[in-house]
Amino acid sequence: MLLVDTNVWLAAADRRSDRHSDFVALLSALIGELASPVPVIAETSWLILDRLGPAAHQQFLGLVQAGHLEAVNPSTEPATVPTETCALTSWSGSHFDR
Repeated sequence: MLLVDTNVWLAAADRRSDRHSDFVALLSALIGELASPVPVIAETSWLILDRLGPAAHQQFLGLVQAGHLEAVNPSTEPATVPTETCALTSWSGSHFDR
């Protein structure tokens, strides 16, 4: 499982981002292993809709609906995280090609 933060999703969704290609390649390679906390999915969804429009918004939501992005509920998940889990934040790479 790879935990992905809002900044990564935004960079992947926005072709104008300097990290767009890096994040698209990385997240595409890890499809099916991606997860984000529910609050991150909500924040990302709103920001993509606001900044990039309804087509990009539907593409992001499609990841969740197709099961390519697991919604993790921080209030019900165990406090310990397996060692093979790492977090992907704005310093690393994502899955959109817009």
